[in-house]
This record gives sequence, structure tokens and C-alpha cells, in this order.
Amino acid sequence: MPKALDPFWEYGEDVGGGNRAYISCKLCGTNMSGGFRRLKYHLARLPAHDADVMPCMVSSAEVIQKALEAIAEQDRKKAARERPLVLDR
Repeated sequence: MPKALDPFWEYGEDVGGGNRAYISCKLCGTNMSGGFRRLKYHLARLPAHDADVMPCMVSSAEVIQKALEAIAEQDRKKAARERPLVLDR
């Protein structure tokens, strides 16, 4: 089953021929590689994540908050996957 489409498709569009690796911000028109994780950093105005992710100067406070929450959720899921399983004996 394919992954569900990211809700951030509302703010970005695929400009790379269908592979979702090249995204254009619908708010400011900035093109970037790296997919929706980088788009979320762009929208949240977090330029420190990668040197080539410029902050979106058009994103509203609501979009910034949604992007920050999505980034935090992704980080929580990643940490849970990387946490070793401990069994009680």
C-alpha cells in the first residue's frame, strides 16, 4: 500500500517529474530538492536545518505552527523507531 499523501501538498507541488524529490513552495515559488521534510523546514522558517533551505518569508503564523508540529511529530516517530526494545524478564 502506498504511503498516504503528506498534508503539506497544500503548500508544495512536485516539479521533479513525479518523484517528489523536487518541490516548489506554492506560497513563495521557491524550488528545493529533498522532498516534504525540507518544505516543512522552509515553511517553518528554520534555515539552520540545511544550508540550502531558505526560510519562506510568505508563510503565516498558522502555517509556521503546523510545520513546526509536523516536524516535531516526525522527530518523535524517528526517535521511537531508533529506541531499542527492552524486554522485562
